[in-house]
Amino acid sequence: MLVKQKAQEAWKKLNDSRKPFSYPKAPGVRGAEGSDAPAANPMDETVPVQKPTISVSDQFPKTLQARRKSLIPAMINAKKSGKSANLSYDKVYIDNKMYTTNTVSSSGFDIS
Repeated sequence: MLVKQKAQEAWKKLNDSRKPFSYPKAPGVRGAEGSDAPAANPMDETVPVQKPTISVSDQFPKTLQARRKSLIPAMINAKKSGKSANLSYDKVYIDNKMYTTNTVSSSGFDIS
């Protein structure tokens, strides 16, 4: 019991000797009214960085968009049946086999 008391006393002494922590104030924020602190310089304030609102993506020609649109149902049907399928330009890959709008009917997945 004596060891525990000594440890508690040492811990209390350590905590009492520490300075209380406070976060620094943001620029332009004044303390209590009538504070002796000088007013913040407006040039010291920083502007938060904003992400650009521009995004880049491929825009395919109308003919390619039409072919992709016709292949999407086959890709969805393949995924529903547990196959791996992905669309790349105007081709659909089902279980790493390439199909186009002309050959997708041989895959067994309808495009209608």
